[in-house]
Amino acid sequence: MQRPLHMLPLLALAAALCGGPAAAASDPALDCDNATTQADINQCAGQDYQRADAELIQLYAELMPRLDKTRQTMARTAQRVWLRYRDLQCSYEAAAYEGGSMEFMVHNACLARITSQRNDTLTDMLDQINP
Repeated sequence: MQRPLHMLPLLALAAALCGGPAAAASDPALDCDNATTQADINQCAGQDYQRADAELIQLYAELMPRLDKTRQTMARTAQRVWLRYRDLQCSYEAAAYEGGSMEFMVHNACLARITSQRNDTLTDMLDQINP
């Protein structure tokens, strides 16, 4: 069964409130460089994605006001299409592990990887505007 992607933050919050694996996300003692349990690795993958997503939001917010109206419309459309691609690609990659303990890690590692790639693209776009 495929889970709706918009539900992932709610699922993580529910797990944190119940003391589940997501609770480790707020644990400052979590050492992602040396994570050994699947629960910790899952949380680290989630944190990696959250960092990449925060950067994405920042870069996009910085880019949009620097564009004229026509390019804003084009960039907005491209971003929406890219978000759909990213979400579908990562759902595809995670589907191989559906129901398993690695599903969350694979999904979030994919989200982090593809979002970081998009961040590079947005950075290049900003550099083209402000050489």
